[in-house]
Amino acid sequence: MDKPVILLDLEADHTTLAFINQNKVNFTTILDKGYRSFIQSLREKYGLSETTCWRLLENLFEAREIDASDVVIYIEQQEERRVEISQKELAEAILPKVRSWIADINAGCANILDSVQARYVLTGQGADIPVLKQYLHTFNAPASIYSVTTIGARSGANVVNLGLIYALVDINKMHNKDTISVNNNELEESIESITRYAKDQEGGFTRKLKKAVLSTKE
Repeated sequence: MDKPVILLDLEADHTTLAFINQNKVNFTTILDKGYRSFIQSLREKYGLSETTCWRLLENLFEAREIDASDVVIYIEQQEERRVEISQKELAEAILPKVRSWIADINAGCANILDSVQARYVLTGQGADIPVLKQYLHTFNAPASIYSVTTIGARSGANVVNLGLIYALVDINKMHNKDTISVNNNELEESIESITRYAKDQEGGFTRKLKKAVLSTKE
């Protein structure tokens, strides 16, 4: 990567952020908000299953509530009521949540972008949400969605895992090792360390990202 990259792995309950500079991961942190937050109000209002909400999310293509029509796009007969959702109702339930997530990313990464010219690359299962393509211009730096076919993955949900496998293969070659899995003791120690750090007063999303600026300057 010739320029600094802020990698956003959007998953169900969280977003993993990795700041990559000069082909090295300088900093990583987690925002406790994923694409499940996009459909939370939809589930609560209409009593829909998560699978149904995800399917509706995959079929939301309008990025502005005003452009969505009143045409009913989903009907479900529940035990005590009949649920009908129009394109406009779907947009009104989801789009504010999407904009809120982007606002959190922008606020958290502002300090990094004040110091270096970086770009966002969005990946993970959430990267498959079609409407996100229309919101790329609302990030506070150039943003793009990673093309999963470039490493053989069919879904954004597989990109990170497949990328880690490729990285492990490369590392093994450099160190002349044949490691195929993580050491359990090292994994447990790492998880405990992350948990302790997350509970620390400096564990806030924005505060942690400020440290990335310092490491970049160094």
